[in-house]
Amino acid sequence: MKERLTCKTKFQGGESMRSIDSILKDLNKTYDRAKRFLELDMEDLNIIRKNKDFLFKKYDKIISNVVKSLLNNKETIEGVDLTEDKITELLKRYYTLTIEEGTDPRLVKKIMKIGLAHIKREIPPSLIILTMGAFIRETLRNLVSSGKSELILPIFKCHFLMLHIMLEAYNKAQLLSLEKATKISESLYKRLISLKAEEVCNKLIKYISTE
Repeated sequence: MKERLTCKTKFQGGESMRSIDSILKDLNKTYDRAKRFLELDMEDLNIIRKNKDFLFKKYDKIISNVVKSLLNNKETIEGVDLTEDKITELLKRYYTLTIEEGTDPRLVKKIMKIGLAHIKREIPPSLIILTMGAFIRETLRNLVSSGKSELILPIFKCHFLMLHIMLEAYNKAQLLSLEKATKISESLYKRLISLKAEEVCNKLIKYISTE
């Protein structure tokens, strides 16, 4: 059976710690850049903070409907070893992080932990993105029906910031796992892909253009 590459790879020595420190440093820079790009500022975070009680009143309803979306689409979660209770736990952790800790200096590490939890359970990035879509759908429904339009932009900015950092953490950890398993570094991995990327993409474009 082909062994899957996950973050379960065992790390040893100072070199591994430097790799992990490098990932955290990169993620902190990514977080700052993404905040600027999304124009997520203190005004947005203050709006969320002022409405924290309202958002937590919607907590159970939003999460319940996101869980239903996942469980009602079995093909989407096929191969993912998660119980309904575990899915709910992960979503509650994410929701709480989004609402309560937008200014916590340890936020990047906490978001990274969520991304790593997805790798450990072999949850693909496509499912992370679809789940975020369901979160945004349910959040929008509740904000619109409650007349809380001032929350829409701040909450959406936070969701997309969280998604971006989770996917970056996911990608970095997978690349580190690959390097530990095969000795192929991130830079070599990217060079190997680039060798044939143009050829493959051109063939795909040509094929779909003839349909």
